[in-house]
Amino acid sequence: VEKKQKATILKIPKQRVNSYVDIRPFRSTQSLISHVFLGKRDDAFYNPATYATEYVLDKSYNLFNLNISQNINGNTDAFLNIGNIFNTAYTDVIGYTARPRNYTLGIGYRF
Repeated sequence: VEKKQKATILKIPKQRVNSYVDIRPFRSTQSLISHVFLGKRDDAFYNPATYATEYVLDKSYNLFNLNISQNINGNTDAFLNIGNIFNTAYTDVIGYTARPRNYTLGIGYRF
């Protein structure tokens, strides 16, 4: 009963798909391509101009990310992460900007 009420199912899409492909071209190299599909979903926000809650339909979207890591020696790895490869514009939370394409480059050391 509760799941059928509009207020309790906001932001929950009917479809959500997470997938990834893990490619290891060499023993010390790992490439991971991940994908997230989020279907369209109902959402609501408070509009201060009208003093009312407004209901909207957020569009569905696909996000692709790439992670590459290279083991340098037994304890040290170098990595490159590219988030939102195709720079997809999407709405996660109304009123807040979603992350555009972003990069992370680093080195990790395990003690």
